[in-house]
Amino acid sequence: RRIPTAGLHTVLTWSVIPPGDFVCTRMTRGLPLFLVGRRKEKPFQGMWFVPGGRINRGEAHMNALNRQVERELGVKIDNPGVHVKFIGLLDVLNPAGEGTGDDARPEWHSIWHFFEIEIIDPSLQPEAKAENDEIKWFEYILPEFPEPVCQALQMLGFKHGPPI
Repeated sequence: RRIPTAGLHTVLTWSVIPPGDFVCTRMTRGLPLFLVGRRKEKPFQGMWFVPGGRINRGEAHMNALNRQVERELGVKIDNPGVHVKFIGLLDVLNPAGEGTGDDARPEWHSIWHFFEIEIIDPSLQPEAKAENDEIKWFEYILPEFPEPVCQALQMLGFKHGPPI
C-alpha cells in the first residue's frame, strides 16, 4: 500500500523520522580516519555522506545498525574487530525533493541516532554497497561535505582541513 502524495507531504512536514546513522572510523599510521560514501540516491545524491538508514517500526537500534552497516558496507558489527559507540542525537533538516506540485517532496526533519563504528581489525575492509557509488577514507572534513555530515564528524572531533 502506498500513502497518497498529499498525505505523504503532511507526514513529512509534521513528523520526525528516526534514522540510525553512523560513521566508520579507524586509525591508520597513528591518524584517525573516517569513512564516507558518495550517495547514489536522493537526498544528497552524488555527495559524500555518512551511511545509515531508517529504523523500522519495532526494530531495536542495534538491530537496525547491524542491518545498515552490513547492507551498506558489508561489515558485521558483532565482529570482535569492530567497536560500536553511541555518540548522540543530531537534528537534521533534509532538503526538499525535486518535482513540482503534488510530486515535490517538502523539507523534512529527522533526528539521527548517531553511532561511531570503529574498525579495529585492519583486515576488515568495508566496501561500497547498496546506496554508495564509492567509499573513501578521509582525515579532514572537506568544504563540499553537506552540513549534516560536517556536524556529525565534528561530534567525533574531526576538523575542517587540511590545516595550513
